[in-house]
Amino acid sequence: MKNTTSTIIILAIIIIVLIYLFSNAEDLLVLEKVSLINLCFLLLLSFIATLANGCQFKYLLRIFHIKLIFTEWFGLTVTNTMLNYFTPARGGMIARALYMKKRHNLSLSEYASLLAGLNLFGFIISSLSAIVVSLGCYFFLDEFYKVIIIFSLVLLFLSTLMGFILSRASLSSLPISNIRIQNILSLVGQGLHRFKNNTRLLIPICFFCFCFLLLSAARLYWAFLSVGIKVHWLKVLLVQAFVGLSLVISITPGNLGVKEGIIGLFARVLGISIEQAILGALVDRIIMMIIIFFFGIIYSRLLLNRLSNIPVEKDMVVLDQEADACGYDQNSETVRK
Repeated sequence: MKNTTSTIIILAIIIIVLIYLFSNAEDLLVLEKVSLINLCFLLLLSFIATLANGCQFKYLLRIFHIKLIFTEWFGLTVTNTMLNYFTPARGGMIARALYMKKRHNLSLSEYASLLAGLNLFGFIISSLSAIVVSLGCYFFLDEFYKVIIIFSLVLLFLSTLMGFILSRASLSSLPISNIRIQNILSLVGQGLHRFKNNTRLLIPICFFCFCFLLLSAARLYWAFLSVGIKVHWLKVLLVQAFVGLSLVISITPGNLGVKEGIIGLFARVLGISIEQAILGALVDRIIMMIIIFFFGIIYSRLLLNRLSNIPVEKDMVVLDQEADACGYDQNSETVRK
């Protein structure tokens, strides 16, 4: 029965992936402009970037003394990302949370608090990177992006201030009446306290977060070059820092269109037309999707085989109810000591 259920789920995923690719077949045609060597190099960069993202997740779970094997930390990363292309942002998170609860007894509130705290660090790293790269553009290219620097400084200040307050103040003492906002801030606060008690893990977590940013920028840069568009590396890194901000808060399934829109808005900074910016972004998107879908299908099957005999459907209902009450819609459940 278990094998039959797993097979049905995998077949459903494959069918959805094929339908998705077929409905976006015109986008795939842009790969005709990419040589085989460039295509292979872009795929390699995407794979390494995914590994860096997975390593971040692996060290994140060590805060709860959970040591994941490769199949888990890499497989959950690609499966989570793949599911986010077909569902709202919460879909991939729920699937990964389901696995962690069934295999490692990690509650959704604990898992969500870590992600909330990590998202705050993501804002800090992306905004700080944007400031540093903007200054680099000024010193090396003699181009000063005043608006970008001011916006990044404000974002860095607000993120740092929020982290400082939530890690030290009691949420009940804050003048906030909206329950949903209270729950979200509570999650962030719980996550920050977890990080505060495991400061040694912050180094590898932030390191792999920064590696993912650099590798994603390298892939985007090479995507432009592969279709004959010349851009400066520092400018691409600056754009990727702002793309990283959009990844923290997923607006559409898989953030489809958001990334391309941000890169299009930065076309003037890149010194290219909007059409060229979107073309490079589209190549970058498709390359990443190939890696995610390929490994996502493989590892979703492997992960399903590792699950216990507890009915998946029952846990999904419980987790979905938790999520609706939680700070993604999350109710603050007492964090496990």
